[in-house]
Amino acid sequence: MKTIDIKHRLLKACEEFVFERKSKVLDALTDIKESLFDESKTTVGDKHHTNRARLQIERENLGIQLSKIEGVEARLNKIDFDIESDVVHLGSLVDTNLGTYFISISMGATEVEGKTVYCVAPNSPVGSALLGKQEGESGTFQDKTITIGSIR
Repeated sequence: MKTIDIKHRLLKACEEFVFERKSKVLDALTDIKESLFDESKTTVGDKHHTNRARLQIERENLGIQLSKIEGVEARLNKIDFDIESDVVHLGSLVDTNLGTYFISISMGATEVEGKTVYCVAPNSPVGSALLGKQEGESGTFQDKTITIGSIR
């Protein structure tokens, strides 16, 4: 399989991962909105106010999660496979002595063509160790030396 095809499969896996997370948060927000509407029908004193306050806090927390997910979506949208570079950048597929990494989002391991590829964000510890480096250069990750074999 060509490198570009592998990258597209990895990107699609990342997009599906983000879509699932976003869907769960949006569903939870809908549930809270409905619960808040139901709570407004009931006026049973302190319990009513406590439940409403709890739901409001949950809604705020979900709003923060949604904002972070949208930031991850924006990072995925910035990946451009037409950019060729000798240094590791967003969208690079990097073969190292510790494994193969796709610089994208923090999603973890996925399988492509029977090979494990780790999807990592550029600002993650391993992403930071690789970002901006060229083939043959090394960085440090979890007290281990990570050496770049190839950048695709």
